[in-house]
Amino acid sequence: MLPAYILADNEPPPAAPLTLTVTAGGRVYLSKALLRQLGVRAGQLADLLPPTAAGTSWQLDLRPTAARRINWHANTCPRLETSRPPAGLVPPGTRLTLALVPTEATGPGLYQLTPLPAPTAA
Repeated sequence: MLPAYILADNEPPPAAPLTLTVTAGGRVYLSKALLRQLGVRAGQLADLLPPTAAGTSWQLDLRPTAARRINWHANTCPRLETSRPPAGLVPPGTRLTLALVPTEATGPGLYQLTPLPAPTAA
């Protein structure tokens, strides 16, 4: 007799989250899953736009008019050096993880991001 089929044992693993992490100093580390999904290359123009007073959310700008370039450094994640985020958005000594909002494209090459909740201590 065959063992019972358990659906949970046969489901594909969940997809890697499409995220990036920004530090208070303005460094942005992009996940490999995000790079793959958006087709980002080394040296590509990019920028991370913080929320504005008009109420917009964080945005990843991959348009040809972006101000900076994505750099690959040995033994690290691909990163983007941006200007420091406005005071209070990323507290000193911490990192903020942002996730791609796949259903809300702001325009060609402009991607909306939302903050993920901070992990809780166990």
